[in-house]
Amino acid sequence: MARERYTLHYLVKRFDKMLIDTVSRWERMNFKSLREAMQYYNICDNNAYIIDNVTKKEIVNNFKK
Repeated sequence: MARERYTLHYLVKRFDKMLIDTVSRWERMNFKSLREAMQYYNICDNNAYIIDNVTKKEIVNNFKK
């Protein structure tokens, strides 16, 4: 079974009616190619980054500073 090479980590914000507040949580998606990961990365508004699972290094991020 082949492992995916790249992982996209992104922040999801949802409005919680019970807390009357926005709840944020990190989610991730795995990809076999950097091209495919970059397509999803470009859709993310902010707070996303891609990790190379082989080298364990961050490739790109779009954190708003």
